[in-house]
Amino acid sequence: MRTDTFEKQQKIITEFCHSDKSNSFKLIYIFGNVSTGKTSILNTIQTELLNNDSSCKIKHATADNITVHFLREFKNGTVNKFLEYYLLYDFILIDEYEFLDRRPKTNELFYYLINRVIAHNKRVLITSANPDGLPKSLRKLSCKMAIMDMDKNKIQRRGIRKNKE
Repeated sequence: MRTDTFEKQQKIITEFCHSDKSNSFKLIYIFGNVSTGKTSILNTIQTELLNNDSSCKIKHATADNITVHFLREFKNGTVNKFLEYYLLYDFILIDEYEFLDRRPKTNELFYYLINRVIAHNKRVLITSANPDGLPKSLRKLSCKMAIMDMDKNKIQRRGIRKNKE
């Protein structure tokens, strides 16, 4: 990995972990082929968050685990309980998002969940082995986000620009 790209990644990760919630990245989406360090970065961020603030509430799960949780609550008729559960956390770390790519309805569920979490000033980090980048369902999000391509060592920043008054 090029040093300048690593430094850019480090800067984004530091901002995600340490900045004031109101102006920080709300979503980091890391994608690339298998064995490119995505899960390692996710684990490093979790450690950094806890080192920075031991009272920080972090939910670290695979996309598949979250799907199973949703299906259980849906079956029980308690979908609101599912949604409220994720609002208990300051940071949601989702690994292996690629398994949702062929499940459009589940993708929409994740969009709704992530949008709701971000609206409550929480932050989300997602990893995916899908080489196509940000899924269509997540492109609709209107928040400050960073998209890291581990294969090409590229970072894309997206966000809402506010007019200066």
